[in-house]
Amino acid sequence: MKISKYIYLPLTYLLLNFKLAAVGETFPITFATFFVFFMLPCIKGIDKNKIIISISIFIFLILFNNIFGRSLDPSKYFTSLLLFIYVAIVISIVYSCSFVQINDNRSLVHSLCFVAYLVIFLSVLEVAELILFGSSHLIALFSNFLIYSNEYLINFVQYGALRSNSLYFEPAFYSLAIISLWLTLRQFKFKRKSFDILVFIGVLSSGSFSGLMTYIILYGMELFILYSSHAGLRKKIPYIIVTLLLSVLVIYFLLPYILVRIGELGTVGTSSYYRIIGPLQIVFSALTNIDGIIQFGSLYELVSSFGIMNGAQVGKTLDNGIYVLIVHFSWIAIFTILFLIYLLFKKTLVENKIKKFSRNSPILLPLFFVPLSLMFTGAIFSPEYIFAVITPFLASKVAN
Repeated sequence: MKISKYIYLPLTYLLLNFKLAAVGETFPITFATFFVFFMLPCIKGIDKNKIIISISIFIFLILFNNIFGRSLDPSKYFTSLLLFIYVAIVISIVYSCSFVQINDNRSLVHSLCFVAYLVIFLSVLEVAELILFGSSHLIALFSNFLIYSNEYLINFVQYGALRSNSLYFEPAFYSLAIISLWLTLRQFKFKRKSFDILVFIGVLSSGSFSGLMTYIILYGMELFILYSSHAGLRKKIPYIIVTLLLSVLVIYFLLPYILVRIGELGTVGTSSYYRIIGPLQIVFSALTNIDGIIQFGSLYELVSSFGIMNGAQVGKTLDNGIYVLIVHFSWIAIFTILFLIYLLFKKTLVENKIKKFSRNSPILLPLFFVPLSLMFTGAIFSPEYIFAVITPFLASKVAN
């Protein structure tokens, strides 16, 4: 039965951050580590031109980083390079290959939905425990099985902050995973208002500002796609009115939270400051100095040398994927991101003009999700991150 080939998708979503083993202190092994091996039996055909182009681009990036980057810790270079090569292989396979399709995807959809229900339920339980008892025993319990310790999160919520991470190593990554799961189900034409509300509750319970804004943007784009066609617009007017009213209510209740998080941008030690404002001096150095770029494996040493505060401690990494790309590839990262955004908006406008917008809308959302996902985490060269970002594209090829 063809569905057996893709059963690893819901299983990996569920156990995405569970540590199976570790190579050294900085290379945890999870189900996502074997993602590329799970995909191989599902490949139906390969576009030789596409795979040559994609591999050539990644080889160029590796050579650029090796030639112009500084090595601050040679002992970590090889491991970090392997992670980047792994990410390159996964992206190249999904981009250039066609996959075995599923005629009846109900079992797979139900499995993915079960994972979503379970992780959101656990997330809500964590928040309920914080509100009712002021304790974080559930967060501490799951922390024993995850790739990274949740000690910083446990210390953070003890001061009254409402955060949850369910079965993932941090709130931002939890919201990234649940939005990715939502987009994957969209590729299989699974659309239910009740499920959308449930995902929103899950993202909201995480306390991740990046997750909340990303979900609102993507859902707003989907509504725009839905209502962009003039055909039958009169029938859609009641739905438009209801959607607008709900949007106003959501913005009204979330506005204080949004304003607080924006205000944290100027406060040293807060997560918003550490993610966006604090590292700007590192980014500026990478863009203006010939020796500002670092080689793979040197990120911890670079960030530590700048002394940026993350809470009460000096931060050792970057929580922003855009900044990570810049310190490794300088202006190439900037131009690539801007070019990607340009292509996305061009594709959106062209397809809307030729009336193909609604038909192709499921794949447009994951395309916009790619640049948005860079704001969630700095671990963008990890198997776990690439699984969350690339799976909606794999699902699109499997479903269509």
